Amino acid sequence: MAITLLVSACNDGEGTISPADANTMTQALEIKVGDSPVRKLIGDLPTGSNQPGEPLVELQDDEIEARAGTTVDVDLVFTTDSGVDMSKIFAKIGNASQYFEITVSAGSKRVLSGKAGVSYPVSITIPRFIAPGTFSIRFSGQNAQGLNSNAVQLLVNLTAAAAPTATPAPSATPTPTASPTASPTASPTPNPSATPTPTATPTATPSATPTPTPGTGGKATACLNPALLAVGTRVVEQVRSTDGQSGTDLTTTSDSVVMRTTTFKGNEAVETESDVQARSQRNPQINSDSTTRSYTRLDGSTLKIFGVVTEAQTQAGTVTTTISNDPPAEERFDLDPGQSYTQTYTTTQEGGSVGGFPIPPTQTQFTVKTTYNGQERVTVPAGTFDACKFTDETTATVNGQTSTGNTTTWIAVGSGQFLKSIADGDVNELISASINGEPVTGD
Repeated sequence: MAITLLVSACNDGEGTISPADANTMTQALEIKVGDSPVRKLIGDLPTGSNQPGEPLVELQDDEIEARAGTTVDVDLVFTTDSGVDMSKIFAKIGNASQYFEITVSAGSKRVLSGKAGVSYPVSITIPRFIAPGTFSIRFSGQNAQGLNSNAVQLLVNLTAAAAPTATPAPSATPTPTASPTASPTASPTPNPSATPTPTATPTATPSATPTPTPGTGGKATACLNPALLAVGTRVVEQVRSTDGQSGTDLTTTSDSVVMRTTTFKGNEAVETESDVQARSQRNPQINSDSTTRSYTRLDGSTLKIFGVVTEAQTQAGTVTTTISNDPPAEERFDLDPGQSYTQTYTTTQEGGSVGGFPIPPTQTQFTVKTTYNGQERVTVPAGTFDACKFTDETTATVNGQTSTGNTTTWIAVGSGQFLKSIADGDVNELISASINGEPVTGD
């Protein structure tokens, strides 16, 4: 069920920065060659020294497709005098006032079999909050003799970050994750996008409607566990996420406690506090630590999701982001197999910054059709479980642009524990979980 509001651990909303804004893009993007040191300098991109022996650079591809919330790799191929390695690689986004200077070593290069020259793999990490569009990056380099190469240009056609992914049924454990960003943008829980579409009229009370093809098994209430929202309940879980496009992996560990009954944006709600660690072996630059406070309420067999407040630790300090739903998003469990319901709500994000640039309040309008497909067996690293299966058809409006996505989610019968979700190739799977110290185990 893809509507639970849980923000990514990097705390940045989608679609808030235009790729045409070269200066802000320079602060937002990360351009690296392995673990080589990087700094940003003011001025123009250093280019050709017009001297004998200067290196030449080529791109294997001068135009690529990329998705916000992922890391893409490009190869710069340098041809230089024998025995003279490159010492620096330069990169500049559009007409920005700054450029990247990357100090490289001989260990950073890769010799090309059967070809002249050496290749330097450059990774470009694009946050989820970059809007769709096109931007350019120019590259050049300098060899160990201080001679600069020519410049080449890479054109990046950027699409929106992956649609929000499914989340567990009422769970004391919101599991926000980083965007490799992402985020993958793979994440164990959906990351609502931000988009200014405040005029839509939300449908506050979705109604269940039977579909022509009934599912199997009992009602969805078999996967509703009210104890997960009881004050004092503690849930510890570990979820593995894999981005379907880049293969980026992310393991998110969350320790959540239901704290109290309070109010959020004028709504009576239960507050759950979660300490979250997100770690990637392949892309450690997306690792993050955050604390979230989510606000929900169980009305009968309907979970209402009002919002979340996230505090993320960054190099610049603590960044606080508040995200809210109006009307509250809903996860319904009063469904027989084959029944569905549709809802529309607007998500607002407030707070946060990137590179010292404040992110303005932004809004996204979601329309979600959720279908309960019945019960089936599902196997994840935590074991094999009887599970309720839900599918979501989501439409999100971002900066006037509409995107669609489909999500399938499995929730454990009895415990109500999130088990697995698949969203447009991104996969999230439960590795382990415990509720009040008792392990959640399958067969």
